[in-house]
Amino acid sequence: MRVEQVRNAHFWGLASSRGLLADLSADLLPTLFWGFTPDGGSLALPGGSTHFGFVWRGWALLTRYIPRRRQTFKLGAGMYFACPEPCQVQGHGGGGGVVVSRVGYEGMFQIGGPVNLGEGRLRYIDGGSTSLLVAPPRKGDPCINHLHFPPGWKQSRHKHPSLRFTVAYQGQGKCTVPAYPDGSGPDVEISVDPGSMFIIPTGGLHAIDAVGSSPLDIVTYHPDTLIGWTDDIHPMLESTSIVASPVGGNDPVPAACDSSVMEMCRRTS
Repeated sequence: MRVEQVRNAHFWGLASSRGLLADLSADLLPTLFWGFTPDGGSLALPGGSTHFGFVWRGWALLTRYIPRRRQTFKLGAGMYFACPEPCQVQGHGGGGGVVVSRVGYEGMFQIGGPVNLGEGRLRYIDGGSTSLLVAPPRKGDPCINHLHFPPGWKQSRHKHPSLRFTVAYQGQGKCTVPAYPDGSGPDVEISVDPGSMFIIPTGGLHAIDAVGSSPLDIVTYHPDTLIGWTDDIHPMLESTSIVASPVGGNDPVPAACDSSVMEMCRRTS
């Protein structure tokens, strides 16, 4: 079946078009999903959200509106962005893509890519791999990941504690989900092609396979993260050693540490 033909408790297919594709602003992690196309004019994205975008074909112009000025960036296929200000996206040269808006969240502006195709930096289940494209500044914040599945790769059925949004970038695949909410019934197989977009609802059971002789590369949005940096654990703090001023020519020694850095000081004393 085609992506846009399926919507059940485990899978919400979205059509590739311009404008608002799905409104989950009432969700615990409020999110809006948008599409942009080369022939539909510009897509205006409001303030009060951080907008995570991905260009899956052609190219696009991103205009960022900041106080007293604006910035414009050209994004090619495979490039991505995070924009915490009001912005506008317009496809050109056959350009098409998606934007996910995390309502009420203030992220950090970022542009990256194109996505490095091939094996990711981190292992994933069943021999797949993944790379973190837009990292969460703090534990609990949203993120964007690239997943790489080798030719013929088959994934175990699994679920997530929050929704996932996926757009296919390159290759062919299929997503298999149960027919009924309780996970029973016949399998429903959905074709995944470049530009396919879908939401896996919270707890939705699914498995994504690579089909054919080519790898499958997809980009996935997470509205939250279970791991990440905190005020007590982050790279700047972990590489900082507090020392007392030398007294009487003695070598510096670690000063007293508060509880949040006690373990770090213990390692450096």
